[in-house]
Amino acid sequence: MLRLGCAFLLVIAFGVFGPSYAQQADQEDTPAPQKDAESARPQAVFGSLEKIDLETRVLTVKLRDGKTKEFRIAEEVDFKRLDGRPNELKTLKKGDRVRVEIVPGGDRPIVRKLQARGGSGRPRPQPAREEQPPKDPNATHDEVEPIHVELGPKGVLETIAMNRQGNLLAGVSWADERDDVPEEAADAQEADGEDDQAEADRPAAAADEAKPAEEKEERKPARPTRRKGERERPKGPRTHAIRVLAPDGKLVKTWPLENLAAHSLLPCDDGTTYVAGEGRLARLDDAGKTLVQIDMKDVLEGDYAETPPSGLAVSENYLFAAFGVGWSTRATENIVRFDRNLGTPEVLIEKQFGCCAHVDLDVKDGELLVAENSRHRVNRFSFDGELIERWGKRDRSNIEGFSSCCNPCNFDFGPDDVLYTAESGLGRVKKYSAKGAYLGVVGYVDTTKFLKGSHMASQSCYIPIEVGKDATRIYVMDVRANMIRVLQVKADQG
Repeated sequence: MLRLGCAFLLVIAFGVFGPSYAQQADQEDTPAPQKDAESARPQAVFGSLEKIDLETRVLTVKLRDGKTKEFRIAEEVDFKRLDGRPNELKTLKKGDRVRVEIVPGGDRPIVRKLQARGGSGRPRPQPAREEQPPKDPNATHDEVEPIHVELGPKGVLETIAMNRQGNLLAGVSWADERDDVPEEAADAQEADGEDDQAEADRPAAAADEAKPAEEKEERKPARPTRRKGERERPKGPRTHAIRVLAPDGKLVKTWPLENLAAHSLLPCDDGTTYVAGEGRLARLDDAGKTLVQIDMKDVLEGDYAETPPSGLAVSENYLFAAFGVGWSTRATENIVRFDRNLGTPEVLIEKQFGCCAHVDLDVKDGELLVAENSRHRVNRFSFDGELIERWGKRDRSNIEGFSSCCNPCNFDFGPDDVLYTAESGLGRVKKYSAKGAYLGVVGYVDTTKFLKGSHMASQSCYIPIEVGKDATRIYVMDVRANMIRVLQVKADQG
């Protein structure tokens, strides 16, 4: 009887638990399903090509951290070259800069999408010129002899402005050839670089236009100085000064600068001048002596300490300064408001789109005007940062609009509250009312070469314009040629 009871219990246990044990055993013997590489989320990787084996479809890339990694190219890879060469894998060469989108897969990650362009030193196609409206025969000014500024060895014309006497102020720098400067110190002063993240985010074609002409793969990315590309600032220590020029270009005086660079200038009606550059902002008296100076790192955190203001404007109570970084048309600038003595800084307006870390500013009738050049418009704000109105649009065919990559690049008010705009790449100067009413073409200066042999975004997005007291002479800085171009009113317009 006891034996029958035990057997009965064993049968029940097998019936209840047996299938579960069997299923568990089957599950243990069955391999876990692999994650489908097609459904995995791609990861972007950047670097330079070391080698490619077309037979095994193995791609070796040198990453930005200096390490090399192998990837397997998918059979249906989405491949595109950004330098005009055929979209064929056989065109890939060592040194090409690549962007790969990968998903997990076996012994090597799988490349689903691949973009490439020629490496440093290779010729790159220039951006196609847009169809532009013909020059307006009714322009009121003609270009005359330019002004050449005394620059010194390896000199650079940084910016221009006009004071209340109608004299031009030219910010300049030149090589400091002192023998006692250590080589390490000279190298340390070359803190150029590029904003790779902003480039990766924008469309590929725009990225190629805005990329500097040369790029060193091994260089550690750093925040850029104002302008880069063919006009790269020479290495080594620099001496900075402000040249005061008469309207005809004759040198009146020179203001030497100590621990300050004149990358941006703003003369005021009270005779003082604001100077900004290399992380510092200062206010000078009418003789060029420093009244007050601040280091941006002491008053604001982040990029403000490393980036010179690209635009300055002043009201009765405030100074406004635009700060930004990046070389793409998606680079943004923030507007900071100070009191007139450079105190109480406040970030007033954020994310104004200006190519290559530049937007211009001006003040009129209690409003702050911002040339948001990457959006081809002018924005009007209150002094408290509230948007009042926007005007302007991109237009390739009608002269009333703004063309090229990023315009209006710079502007300046002349007599009768007329706003004069300078368009990069075109060398075109037009005039508007402060609220956007089109008033006609002023003239053209020879800056169209900015689009030849260089990249539009790194060369032509800074062309300061200054209007003389009676608007008979208008000055436009040629950043590429280190000179000031001049428009003179036509005889029949005088």
